[in-house]
Amino acid sequence: MAILKYIIGFFIVVNISYAYDLSLAKKNLIENITSVFVKDNLKKIYINSYFFNDIKNSFNYPYKIVESCQKADICFVDKIESKKLLKEKIIFITNYPGFLNHKDGVGSFFWQKGRPTILIRKKAITSRDIHLPKSYKKFLE
Repeated sequence: MAILKYIIGFFIVVNISYAYDLSLAKKNLIENITSVFVKDNLKKIYINSYFFNDIKNSFNYPYKIVESCQKADICFVDKIESKKLLKEKIIFITNYPGFLNHKDGVGSFFWQKGRPTILIRKKAITSRDIHLPKSYKKFLE
């Protein structure tokens, strides 16, 4: 019985550790993407995505979570609220089908087979005069 309690305790610790690492990875990736695309000192981020909502409260200055995509510099969303926003804002769609359906979105950031996947539309960044660092060139589509 003591061994069973030890095994269960071990799995609980592993699950908590994995959840923390995944949340930290998601937060770091959003911060990195935001830093590349937003040059302002205060970087306003809007998140409305099933997979990323759990990290909304983990950001600190210079990153600020805002209540709407209209108030944000960059948005990470599951679905597009307005086609007009696609042309005005830097929007990353957090699922691949949404990325395919909305050609004006700047990019897509989603998890696939347990790994983060980032795609960036070359046409969208060219029209917005955004210059990517070399490390991001491999994500261009």
